[in-house]
Amino acid sequence: MATKIMFDSLTRKERTIYIDEPYTENAIQALKECIVKGQINPANFETAIVVYDCNEGINENPESMSHYPLRFRSDKQDAFVFVSGVTAGYGGTGPHGTVSCLEIMGFELTEAQKTSVLTKEKTPEGEEKTFIQLTFTK
Repeated sequence: MATKIMFDSLTRKERTIYIDEPYTENAIQALKECIVKGQINPANFETAIVVYDCNEGINENPESMSHYPLRFRSDKQDAFVFVSGVTAGYGGTGPHGTVSCLEIMGFELTEAQKTSVLTKEKTPEGEEKTFIQLTFTK
């Protein structure tokens, strides 16, 4: 499992957690394990952002932000969780994993919100958008 935790140098508190998994099920499991170990408290994270380019896929470079399509932010603690191994824009395992991660982190999604992760939005001309950017708040 490739979970990397970055600490604040002054307070020694976790500030950024990178869950870098190539497979959706592993990413979900790593997120759950971070919660069980007390490294992540879902109640503290009130914003989630999904950013995914269907044409590009996941960037293989873990130093690139496009390597992490799912991002959680805690304004209370100025902390972040970045998750790789999940995607958006189609009905496959990756987007369903994104929905699972959102729910694990305490985001109560409507059916319309789930659909927004699992499908591509259409332009006014009826073409599918290939770049997906969604924001969810608690």
